[in-house]
Amino acid sequence: MYEDERLETRDLFVELTTDERQDRANRYVECDAQIEKLKGEQRASNERYKRDIGALVNKKESLGRAVQDGKELREIECAWVENFEQKCWDLNRLDFPKGDDGRLVDQRAMTANELQGEIEFENEEEEEEEEEEEEQNDETVQLVEDAPEDDDEYGDPEEPEYEPPPESAKSRGKKKAVVKKGDKKKTAGKKSK
Repeated sequence: MYEDERLETRDLFVELTTDERQDRANRYVECDAQIEKLKGEQRASNERYKRDIGALVNKKESLGRAVQDGKELREIECAWVENFEQKCWDLNRLDFPKGDDGRLVDQRAMTANELQGEIEFENEEEEEEEEEEEEQNDETVQLVEDAPEDDDEYGDPEEPEYEPPPESAKSRGKKKAVVKKGDKKKTAGKKSK
């Protein structure tokens, strides 16, 4: 899911404060008065007022439900968040604190591509580490290949061979570049399978 798809606005119920509930009750009464006034004027121009009355009736009903229930629909900012434990996306209200039971608004299952995306990301990191190790091994091989082949520059050919340090956890399964002084044996650092 792209970043711009994670934010969404939904109409959700919000508990009204005492002042808000009183305000809705006052507006409810005002709507009722306006409806009665418009009904009186309706006789003169029936069609125009019919439309206005219908809108006010809907508004009055909405306000009545808000007063009666103590809650109303409002547009609330929400965000889609990954939930890899349940392999789904959670739509959470941004006006509720984390951990609040009412924070979760909706859920949808993750697609195979969305689930695969996390796995590919982990594999990319492993591949980058392997490429860095290969580059280091290639540099070691290059240094060994550029070394002079004259025994005099290495000292006495009877000296013991150089033993590479033991393999670390990162380099297990890789061959190291080694040069034997007596016979000039060279090996390249390549992956073993």
